[in-house]
Amino acid sequence: MNLKAMNNTRLWSRLPLFALIGMPMAWIIGYSLAYSVGLIGLFSSGFTLDHWQSCLSNTSAGRSILLSISVAAISTGIATLLAIMTVVLWPGCGKNTTFLATVCVGLGTPAVVFALLVSHWLGGGGWLARLAWHLGLIEQPSGVFSLVGDRFSLGIVVAQVCTSIPLLLLFFSQMWETIKGDKLTELAATLGASKWQIKSSVALPILLRRARSLILLSFMFNLGSFEIPLLLGRQSPQMLSVLTQRRTGQFDISQRPESFALSSMYFLVTSGMLILYLSWRRISAKQT
Repeated sequence: MNLKAMNNTRLWSRLPLFALIGMPMAWIIGYSLAYSVGLIGLFSSGFTLDHWQSCLSNTSAGRSILLSISVAAISTGIATLLAIMTVVLWPGCGKNTTFLATVCVGLGTPAVVFALLVSHWLGGGGWLARLAWHLGLIEQPSGVFSLVGDRFSLGIVVAQVCTSIPLLLLFFSQMWETIKGDKLTELAATLGASKWQIKSSVALPILLRRARSLILLSFMFNLGSFEIPLLLGRQSPQMLSVLTQRRTGQFDISQRPESFALSSMYFLVTSGMLILYLSWRRISAKQT
């Protein structure tokens, strides 16, 4: 089979994937953009950028975008750090049945369950607060620091870490077996490397290099999270997903075009990050 025939075969094999994923995504993106510029919708009156200008000039939208990116980055970073530390300090965890069962339970637990657990355990008057009150550590359960609707969005961070870490743990533990991490550490030790050098200069770079795509995927998942910030977030500023949902006409139908503008902003931000990542990966591959 010549090269042209192979390329044609490869192209035809990708058509079902494009039809199932690419076309619906293209339609959704096109519909959102058209609605946000007034070409379609209940309040369409011709092309206009007023809805985009309203979102960009509104401080609440800017604060929501900044808050969403910050919380997603912190949550992803903490989850990645905890997962790597677990695998590095416990190299054989990928072969442990209890560990794998616990990770699978975490993978199968919906995000809304983690949000409810944080609310019931770490909220004002929650389980920990009532326990501290019964032990005489505080005067009243409602007086303890609450992670529900807190100023620094710590409750959202805790819940997002809980949702992200099972997949990262599973990936890193299996990757350690794939790269034969035990033999690499033994080789580094025979060459005179200390335990700290083995962990920081051998294990950590290898695992991070292999997990770049998954870390980016986890960040995007946390950036678009809805249930967790809806249950644990503040009224102002709101996470981008919650703000977009509430602009769809929940309180004022005339704000619906702004919700599509916010959705388009989210798509542009994530697409830009993905393009930068692929470009950086291509440059890194050429250099190596």
